[in-house]
Amino acid sequence: MEEGYPERLLLDLLEIYSPSGEEEEISRYLSRELERLGFKVSVDEVGNVEARWGEGRPSVLLCGHMDTVRGKIKTKKRGRVIFGRGAVDAKSPLAALICGAKRYIEEGGKGRITVLAVVDEEGKSQGMRHFLSRCQENYDYAIFGEPSGAYALTVGYKGRILVRFLCETTPGHASAPMLFENAIYVAVRLIERLQELQENWSKGGDLFETP
Repeated sequence: MEEGYPERLLLDLLEIYSPSGEEEEISRYLSRELERLGFKVSVDEVGNVEARWGEGRPSVLLCGHMDTVRGKIKTKKRGRVIFGRGAVDAKSPLAALICGAKRYIEEGGKGRITVLAVVDEEGKSQGMRHFLSRCQENYDYAIFGEPSGAYALTVGYKGRILVRFLCETTPGHASAPMLFENAIYVAVRLIERLQELQENWSKGGDLFETP
């Protein structure tokens, strides 16, 4: 890989303002750059850039997002640190994935590499939803570029799931509550269990423990 390429790539990405819903310019840039690097590039209906190289196994997906939250931050370099909107979340990871693919190819790597830059990750994730709705590739490995605070591959990270619980029990007469299970008490036990899990995770417990 030519000297200084990773930094130049990142700076180019940061200079393009690309909040969710306004990814057209950065999509065009990524398409041109990935084609220049030897990838077969396509842009889908929602604006995702999908770049493929090679055939066979292993089949590896390298996925990042090209959009950022809103708000402009002047791109600048101070020593070895680069500042700009998306410098952390997540144009640096996207640039790293592209550079990793480039180096793998240059060093004679085998198999199939797919670099996917999705839109709207900071919004409603319509880019990833669209990709998954039509994806038929059986990938052997998938690496997603997101900031984690770890200088290594991260196998699990925080997320959010919205659920609705309905606690139902058989009702009984108020004169004999001991004969029936109270739905409120059942719900309280569930909440207490979730609190225990949260406290355990906060203390460094097993993030993959099944509730």
